[in-house]
Amino acid sequence: MFAELIKVYKSYLRFTVEDFFAQIGGYLGLFLGLSAFSTVEFLDGAKEKWLQRRKNKRALKRATKLQMIIHEAARMSQQNKEEEQKSEVATNSTVAE
Repeated sequence: MFAELIKVYKSYLRFTVEDFFAQIGGYLGLFLGLSAFSTVEFLDGAKEKWLQRRKNKRALKRATKLQMIIHEAARMSQQNKEEEQKSEVATNSTVAE
């Protein structure tokens, strides 16, 4: 009796490949906050940070080398002064005799 009154409809969703990937990309962008632009921006920021660290390391190496050169020059200057003082003492003592 009720079987004649009930109509059953079947429907199917049809996705193309483009629609499928568009849906996936939309959900990724929505839930993960991920988009092509933000990914490129993130990689650019990471590259800039890496370059800045590399630049800082090189600057530190140069500063360290410069400090070593200055320290060596100061040490050599001190040695020269000591040698001059010794030679002056030696010449003064020979002149006094």
